[in-house]
This record gives sequence, structure tokens and C-alpha cells, in this order.
Amino acid sequence: MPRLTTRILLSCAAIGVVTGLLFMLTGGLHIVLITIAPWAYGALIGLYFLPGAIAQGTYRLPLVGLITIVLAGLLTAISPIQSLGWAVFAYLVLIGVLQELPWAVTGYRRRTRTAAIIGAIVSGALFGLLFALVFHGKTSSVWLDVTQAALTVVSVLFFTLLGWVVAGALHRAGVGRG
Repeated sequence: MPRLTTRILLSCAAIGVVTGLLFMLTGGLHIVLITIAPWAYGALIGLYFLPGAIAQGTYRLPLVGLITIVLAGLLTAISPIQSLGWAVFAYLVLIGVLQELPWAVTGYRRRTRTAAIIGAIVSGALFGLLFALVFHGKTSSVWLDVTQAALTVVSVLFFTLLGWVVAGALHRAGVGRG
């Protein structure tokens, strides 16, 4: 298994800090959206998949996605802006584990964009189902629950693909090269 060098860990930290700041800035949107339109909450969830996708697309090494999102989660958890505190950290660690899972299942032999996309679709479907169950009392409509689940899948897939696009730009800039 390839080693995680100091350079790679520092890059993961940089990605984690930038996306952690983004999480802090968008934290208030979650409360507003849950209050106004809980069925649309899934549209925001994909953002949390961004740091892991950038790290995985850039380095394609074991655990870089999890490490990056843990660092983003630490920053978000200690933020005075983020209202959920340490609860968001646990949530982000779960997302990091879900992002690593498709690659871990193959023993990290298939570290491809396709595996990341399949993982994003499965993760989005799991979160979509969870949110549909949690918010069903607020929506009381099967169609809104289906919309919630679909928005979650699309959001997670979109931000995973966006992460890989950013990773491609980092590669072109010389980041992640041997």
C-alpha cells in the first residue's frame, strides 16, 4: 500500500480547511431549508462529499478522502457559526467512510472515478432514504419524499463529479503528480 507522505497529508489538510470554511459559511442554510422546504434538504448534502472527492481524485490513495473530510469536520465542529457542533463531525466521518468504502471493497485495487460515482449514487440513495424517513412528518407526501431522495442522489453525484473536476485542475497545475 502506498504511503501517505507529509506532502500528501498537508494537501489533504489544505483541502479540508478550504472546504471546512465553505461548510461553516453554508451551515445556516441547512436550518433555513429544513424550516422552509424540508423536502429540498437533500440538495445541500452533496456539498459534504466535495472534500473527499477532491482528495480521492487528486491522489487516488487509500484513506485520503476520509482524512480530508475528518479535517474539514474538525474545523466545522469547532466553528461558532455551525449550530450542530460535534454532531456534524460524526456525520462527516460517516460520509468519509462511505466515500472510502467502494475502494476499500476492492482492496484499493480499483481507485477509479467509476468506483467513486457508484459510491456516490449508493451513498446518495442511502441518505435520500434516511431523509425521506426523517422528514416525512414535515412533508406528509410520498411525492415530496421521492423528490427529497432524488435531490439527495443528484446532489451527492454532482458534488462528487465536481470534486473530480477540481482534482483534474489540480493535476494540470502539478498537484498530485509523482
